[in-house]
Amino acid sequence: MRNRRRGVGRWAGRGAAALSGAVALTLWAGAATGRQLVEAELIDAELRRVTVRLASVGPGGVSYFNAERELERLPLDEVVRVSLVPTAPPTAADDAADASRVDEPTATQGVEDSSTAEPAPPSPSLRDRIDITLIDGQRYHGCVWGLDDGLNITHAALGNATIPLEVIAAIRPSRAPRVDLADDASLAEFDAVDDRVTLVNGDALLGFVEAIAPSGVVLLPDGGEPLTVPLDRVRDIRLANPPEPEPLDEHRLLLTDGSRLYGRGLELASGRVLGASSSSDSIGRLVLDARLPGSGFREVTLDLAGVERVDLAGARLIPLSQLEAVSLEAGPVFGVVLPPVVQARGYRAHAPARLAFALPPGATRLAVDARLLADGLAPHAIDLADCTVAWAVLTADAAESVDLGSARLRHLESPSARASAEIMVALPDQTTQLVVTIDPAAHGPIADRVLLQGLGVLVRQPPQSRSAY
Repeated sequence: MRNRRRGVGRWAGRGAAALSGAVALTLWAGAATGRQLVEAELIDAELRRVTVRLASVGPGGVSYFNAERELERLPLDEVVRVSLVPTAPPTAADDAADASRVDEPTATQGVEDSSTAEPAPPSPSLRDRIDITLIDGQRYHGCVWGLDDGLNITHAALGNATIPLEVIAAIRPSRAPRVDLADDASLAEFDAVDDRVTLVNGDALLGFVEAIAPSGVVLLPDGGEPLTVPLDRVRDIRLANPPEPEPLDEHRLLLTDGSRLYGRGLELASGRVLGASSSSDSIGRLVLDARLPGSGFREVTLDLAGVERVDLAGARLIPLSQLEAVSLEAGPVFGVVLPPVVQARGYRAHAPARLAFALPPGATRLAVDARLLADGLAPHAIDLADCTVAWAVLTADAAESVDLGSARLRHLESPSARASAEIMVALPDQTTQLVVTIDPAAHGPIADRVLLQGLGVLVRQPPQSRSAY
């Protein structure tokens, strides 16, 4: 049964250690054995991108070979992100299926430490494979095989684990599109008083989820008798557990199966320590002393082929789509108002438009690309596209906005014309809002469609607040 009571007291069963603890990461790329180093994309503190051959990551910094095959090292506080698989800019498909992948876990994605291995649970069926999002943003892709003191799952990297329902925000069978908790606008509209079970036909059942098992979801409706909904009829489950902020003082690890883990401590280990031979096809290993809510720590070993990226502690990149929109205004285009909409983790807007976003404390830099869109336009209409994009900020101690720059976008083929512009600026101290305006230039608002996307806003934690790496 679910270990929480409804209403004010529903958190009585959650211990202080449920979301606390540390993860020790060890990242290795086979330099010592002469194998080809891992190709990676680094993003530094000024949001510049560079593709390198990664050598190591540890307390001493990030070591890599540059394009000239020279060994260089950056301190950890000068690196924001290490992407082991450089990715192209997100597309529209990423919005609907941020990880619509339903890949089966493989041995190359994770190997459990045999010294702490638990007895294997009954082999779950494919329909029991689920995605779990926790209230702090962690995410697990695995199999559910029962309910004890929480949801019992098998994860390719973490092995067998029990996740208390009190720390779960959403559960989805893997056949449903995976949506990032932070990107899911429907959570803002979700009534946090009751849990919600959404069926595959779109119907929603409200009440209190008492249990989740391979046989189904046991839901207690308000004023009704408990009912069990088979898992093959469930599209997703939302539990009314209050969200918690992501800890900036921990590293964030994203796996290729869509799982997201948090942790502390990042240091290098050689192939000899991990028992890897020079004939191995492994591109590297990551040893993780992983924490799970309510169940302590567990050391696991990951092949780097199953790791997508590491966001280092003390900094986070927040795309425009995840910022709080203060206002999304649009003027009429020949009598029709076309409001800005989320697209590719950014925003698509038609001039004239004004987009204002609240910035979290610690916002230090902005990196966004503004690009004219030509899809679906006739050749003569493309030549008429012409607009100006300007960006400004509001600060806590300024009565008026502070202009940071502007660019004119045109599709015309001329030396001075450009269809895109890179917005990469440092933000003033105590910046509270980002304001982007798109105004038509020549020809009026004809085909002046702009896509704003990119890394987004860099939020940094003060050095004195960061935990030890």
